[in-house]
Amino acid sequence: MDPVTGLIRFTLGISILSGGIHYVIAMIGLFGMKEVFVQLNSTIGFKCDIEGYKISNLLPNFKLLRRLNLKWLISAPIGAIVGLLPGTGGDVGALVAYGFIKNVIKKPSRPFGKGAYEGVIVPETANKAAVGGALTTMLTLGIPGDSVTAVILGAFYIHGLLPGPTFMLTEKSYFYLIAIFITTGMFFDYFIGIIGSNAMIKMLNLPKWYLIGFISVLCIVGSYALQNKLTDIMFMVIFGLMGYILEKSNYPVSPIILGIILGPMVEINFRQALIITGSFQSLFISFFTRPICLILIILVAVSFLLQGKMKETKVI
Repeated sequence: MDPVTGLIRFTLGISILSGGIHYVIAMIGLFGMKEVFVQLNSTIGFKCDIEGYKISNLLPNFKLLRRLNLKWLISAPIGAIVGLLPGTGGDVGALVAYGFIKNVIKKPSRPFGKGAYEGVIVPETANKAAVGGALTTMLTLGIPGDSVTAVILGAFYIHGLLPGPTFMLTEKSYFYLIAIFITTGMFFDYFIGIIGSNAMIKMLNLPKWYLIGFISVLCIVGSYALQNKLTDIMFMVIFGLMGYILEKSNYPVSPIILGIILGPMVEINFRQALIITGSFQSLFISFFTRPICLILIILVAVSFLLQGKMKETKVI
């Protein structure tokens, strides 16, 4: 549905497409179900030597953390800044941080996509940092930073709470409770993650067909539970097939997710700017006369130039 006029478009006459496709459905298909199709096409099973694996072995390696400290120190601000932007959240922050570090690091610990430490620690750090940024936007401006804070914002309105610039002054007790619960949840997330990691390592030695079936069930249940629609399961499977074809063709699937998440935001804001300026010509001129727009255009151009130089260096 067109966000400005309300007209139905791009549905090809199919009524179930009138509500669009939720980006979480696309993510489950492109990352979860896609892997199921990949494994079904592979005869190699999962293998993991669990001898010597204990909870103590899963504690942080401080030598490794010191070696990677610059990477996660860079990714944390990236995630926080992306989290501040309305409607983005941790998924976008993780993808942006991963793409940034992949282009910057010339000699990773391992190849990206083959277990590089940088490819794990950077997006996860950005993902966690985006939570603080999204909550900051919601509490100070009343604008949800992602889908989760949008749900929280709705709960606030139900209970008569109005997030905004005066929230910390009028609702101090709620603000401090939120900060305490976030901190507590972070520690529980860490410890439960360590305990769960030990169990997940052992699960890798199960027959591949058990894991594929279990993952498939999780993908189906997760897709249905999001909006309680059977059609979402069909869309998830279609996106899984798309992801499988793209991976076999050596194309990345992450840009599709970014397009699905950021596309509606870009369109709505572009249409609003077009309505305010009155014509495309005035809008085009404002892109190069407004300071913020000009700075963003320069940053985009610089990023393209730097990526081009890095690719030329790799080829040489």
